[in-house]
Formats: sequence, C-alpha cells, structure tokens
Amino acid sequence: MNERPELRRLSARIFNTPLMATPEAAEAVANVLLAREGGVSALTISGSPDDDDDGAYAVVDGVAVIAVHGELVNRGSWLNSLSGMTSYEALAKALSAAVADPNVSAILLDIDSPGGEAAGAMETAAKVRAANERKPVTAYVNSLAASAAYALAAGAGEIVTPPSGSLGSIGVVMLHLDRSGAMASRGVKPTLIHAGAYKVDGNSLGPLPDDVRGRLQAQIDDVYGLFAESVGAHRPKLGADGARKTEAGMFMGAKAVEAGLADRVGDLEGAIASLKARGARAQFFASTEPQPEAQQPEADMADETALASARNEAIAADRARSKAILTHAAAKGREPLAQHLAYETDMSAEAAIAVLALAPAAAPAPAASRIDSLRPAKLEAEPTQGSGDTQASIDASYAALVADLNKQARRH
Repeated sequence: MNERPELRRLSARIFNTPLMATPEAAEAVANVLLAREGGVSALTISGSPDDDDDGAYAVVDGVAVIAVHGELVNRGSWLNSLSGMTSYEALAKALSAAVADPNVSAILLDIDSPGGEAAGAMETAAKVRAANERKPVTAYVNSLAASAAYALAAGAGEIVTPPSGSLGSIGVVMLHLDRSGAMASRGVKPTLIHAGAYKVDGNSLGPLPDDVRGRLQAQIDDVYGLFAESVGAHRPKLGADGARKTEAGMFMGAKAVEAGLADRVGDLEGAIASLKARGARAQFFASTEPQPEAQQPEADMADETALASARNEAIAADRARSKAILTHAAAKGREPLAQHLAYETDMSAEAAIAVLALAPAAAPAPAASRIDSLRPAKLEAEPTQGSGDTQASIDASYAALVADLNKQARRH
C-alpha cells in the first residue's frame, strides 16, 4: 500500500525532530501514523497545501478571541483538518490583523493545546509579546497550555486559568523509531549509502547508536535552553531558572498560580470583561499622549465619537468597581489593602472583596489614657517664639498634673 505524500510530510514533522509537546500527544500522532503504515486507515486528510487559514478571530465586546487549539505546527495550516491543529503562521496572521483592527481594543488567546513543533514556537511567542505592547493580550487556558502552547501563553501580558486548567510541560522531547525488526519480518534489509558522518543520524532503519544519541541529546538541550530563556524573558518573576526548576511538570489551577506559571484563577467571561476594561483604558491613555499635528478628515469624527463613548464607559465601570471595593464591609479595618486593590490592580470587585475577606483586619487604635484626657491643652501645642513655655516648664507642669491625679486617687 502506497503511503500518501501528506503522511510522509507529517511523519517528518513528528520523528527525529525536537518537539515541544506532551509525550502523550507525540505518542498519539505516532500511533496513528504507524497504524496507517500497517494498512489501517486511521487517518483521513482533506484539503491541500494550498488551503490556508486567513487568521480569523471572533470579536466579543471589542476583544478579539483567537483560538489556539490542538497540536501546533510551524507552517501549513491546511493540516488543521487532521485534528484541529493550529499553525504558528495562522496565529501570527490573526495577531497582526487584530492589532490593526480599529474595532479591537484587546486580544484573548483561547488556548487548549498539548503543544507541538519547537520550530517557530519561540518566534511566535515573541510576536504575542509584541502584540501585547500595542494592545493588552491575555492568555486564557481553556483548559490545557502545555509545552509550546505554554510558550505562546507566556508571551501574553497576563495568563488566566480556570481551577481545572493545566499548564506547564516546559520541556522538549524527540521520538525515534527503530523499524529494523519490522523490516526484517518482511524480508527487507535496507542499506543507506551516504556522504557525511552525520548524514543518517537518527534514521529509523536501525537501532540508535550511543554517539548519535549524544548528538541528538545536544540538539534537545539547545532547544530546551531557548524554551526556558523565552519563558523567563516574558515572565521575569518566574525567570529561566524557575522555568527549568519545574522539570517539565504540569500544574493545575491555583497551583499553577503559586508556581508562577499563571497570574490568577478565573473564568472566560471574567477574563474577557477585564480585557475590555484594560483595552478601553489603554486606548484612553494612548489618546491623551501628545500627537503630531495632522489634519483629521471629517470621516474620522465618527470613530472619535465611538472611542470617546467607549472611554467614558470604561471610566464609569472602573469607578463603580473601585467604589464597590472601598465601600464593602470587608474593607473596614483593611483600608490600605482595599485602596491598593481598587486603584493599583485590574482585579474584579468580587475577587478583591474575596481577598479582603481573607486578609487580617488592622488592630483598633488604643483608647486614650486618663492622663491624656486631662492633659492641659497648652501642653499639646508647640511653644511659640517669645513665650515663657520652655521645655523645663512644660515638664514641671506635667509632673504637677500627675501628682494631682495621684492625690485624687488616694482620696477614693
């Protein structure tokens, strides 16, 4: 049975090449390819390399929602028809279009992916970060961001995960197949004639020699270094060392936040609402920066009116959020924290109130003593220039007051 050319191309992307994917994802694709090779029609491919993804996205309340689903490949978005794969090429197109779209104020990456090809992952993560410099970008883990998918998420300005979301797998894997036994059982004995000592490194026609394994491991280590550095550059609180210390482990929900892999736990609707407010604020501050003088055509007035309306709406929403935090009963005794949450964070009122409820309240101020309540007013004031109230006279008056109080106490 002749193997289809698209399967050969896919095999070249899976075997003997560094993958930033979970081992389960690599194994699943390998099993499908092996089943197909054995004559089991387990994989149906429709479309052609000429089909392309136009980088489409949905817009929700001014937020562009870009899907990052399935296995990730560098190029050839026509492969999406395999199992909902996403190409870095298509993602870059969507990011560029959303940044240029005047109807979009912020971007949300809806991520549900086990990762994929290492080639192109770090470069695309840098494009996510560049987009975040233009418009706020949030990565929402819905509900898996592993390996290369986490590299993309790290490029966003914020990572939000639901309680059941899984993040991590900051590592690299390579899959090698030894087909020599299968070929021998068919009576086939292949021979590779080559020039160049490393030309046939990692071929599947025989076992993997130790020296070849060492060279392949060196490639893996190089890619792993790039991966950790990329994550560390985009998430400085975690850092490259912190990324390595995860040892490619997976972290769920609140534990991912604790490990520094995510910023907060939340739901999709809340992430979109927060992005809407952040996007409107970003547009507001951008519009208040000094701009070069230019002639504005009258046709732009409608856009300016719409922007002003969105700006006012965002300001009103932010004021309402701050008021809800500062006036809630949970803010009593925790005023400094309440002010920080209201003015220095984008946290929703509900989340901020939950934080306040968990924080210890400040101890009440000590009551004034009997002596302080009877202390003459002149002792509370600073001596004025030219008066006779010297420090010595003040001390004497205070001592006399204490003596008088002691006498009154003895009478009682």
